Amino acid sequence: MEINKIVVIIALFFVLLLGFLLGFNFKSIRVGEEPVRLNFLPKSCIYNGKNYKSGESFPAADGYNTCFCRNGEVGCTLIGRE
Repeated sequence: MEINKIVVIIALFFVLLLGFLLGFNFKSIRVGEEPVRLNFLPKSCIYNGKNYKSGESFPAADGYNTCFCRNGEVGCTLIGRE
């Protein structure tokens, strides 16, 4: 009987650990809150039909500015031409 309790406790621990690692947020159970996702792998970006890795920079479509990819988000400089 005591071994069954230990097995259940260990199984529960691993289920909670797996939920944490997959990004489950126990606070998101409340209505109206957006769950927080834990992502250990940075997302790539698609810009102008091309795929870029997170941390990579590349020329902007205007041929003048520079863009960068940061975890799935593209940002570009806004330097005007002289």
